[in-house]
Amino acid sequence: MNLELYAVDNEALSQLKIDIHENHDCHGHNKRTQDWYYQEIIDLEGNEARVSRKLDVPDDVTAGSYHLILSVLDIAGNEANQEIYDVSVVNTADTEIPVLTLQAPTEASLKVEKGESVSIKATIVDDQALLDGGRWRVQYKDIKSGNVFTLLEEGFDTGENSTQVSYELEVPNTWVSGTYEVRLRAYDAVNNEADTKTFSLHVE
Repeated sequence: MNLELYAVDNEALSQLKIDIHENHDCHGHNKRTQDWYYQEIIDLEGNEARVSRKLDVPDDVTAGSYHLILSVLDIAGNEANQEIYDVSVVNTADTEIPVLTLQAPTEASLKVEKGESVSIKATIVDDQALLDGGRWRVQYKDIKSGNVFTLLEEGFDTGENSTQVSYELEVPNTWVSGTYEVRLRAYDAVNNEADTKTFSLHVE
């Protein structure tokens, strides 16, 4: 990745900081990739400066979203507003996202009662074996509050390119009446994410 940076100050510049770190949620399971972390502080002189950097992305990088943050200080210690960029990083060894197919429930919206069980079944297919860090996740979003919670995160234990997964969601008695969005997500071994599948639960 090539960076071309320009900074200017009315008096004199002091330092430029380049910071890159992950902005994805990939943890808890064995990974054959590594998150990309990069930090550099560059001393500056004068009231304007141009900086060029070629940053090498690791070969075994974890795919996903990263933050690129640029910070500039002047000679008096004043810091400019940080420039924050979202950078999407791919792992060249595996650029294909897995395919997640929701098989149950078949309805996009269900009316349920507290304590009732909802069977979730799905098929996940990828161009490479589903193991070594690949995983699937069941979450729900409380539409009223906007909060998202994880019900299940489970790693793949198959060496095959496809797998069937299932989960029995028992509607908690603590849920208040309202609408909840259930989300199914799947990731392959380098963190490529399948298109999310959703359905709604209307708790009476």
